[in-house]
Amino acid sequence: QARGHVHVWPEASARQGDQIEIRARIETEGSDPESLWYRLPVVHQASITDSLDPFLIAIIFYVMRRGTDLRVHGRISPSLLRNIEEFQAAWRCWVPDKYREVDIRADIEAEDEPARTDSVLMTFSGGLDSCFTAWRHTKGNCGRRRRNLQAAIMIHGFDIPLAEEDVFLRAAENSRKIAESIGLELIPMTCNFRQLGG
Repeated sequence: QARGHVHVWPEASARQGDQIEIRARIETEGSDPESLWYRLPVVHQASITDSLDPFLIAIIFYVMRRGTDLRVHGRISPSLLRNIEEFQAAWRCWVPDKYREVDIRADIEAEDEPARTDSVLMTFSGGLDSCFTAWRHTKGNCGRRRRNLQAAIMIHGFDIPLAEEDVFLRAAENSRKIAESIGLELIPMTCNFRQLGG
């Protein structure tokens, strides 16, 4: 049974040395508020969206596990909301005893401004699948599906727990060598979404 609503509130970004941190406050009825954040090199600050799309993506499994409807107090892309509906339906079919579909509503539904470039980036773990994807779009043959891949982003806090900083630094250095060998920039990012309660 659903336990009230989860609310996402934007918070001011903050610079910490050479890092920029974007944050949102997560309020779940019956629990203390929590902070959800991303950190990445400040040189990429201009590329950060002012929508709350990244926070919706980070929190979706949290609310699906709880079966708790989500209210986002900011802007979300309608295209993401459409895709999230299909995403939820798939996971409900695959793991019905763990995940439920929830209602997501945002104060503002509007897309980002169209990109002025066709450059794209990909998430990168350093594993076989991501290596093949990176190689295929830079050196291999994707045909009409080929994208103008320029960078790969590796997220600390996803496969590697935040407490294992040395492990991530070693993995990121290995991934950087792989990425640079095919002309890609590797961008390290940190996110604490796995530390949310629930």
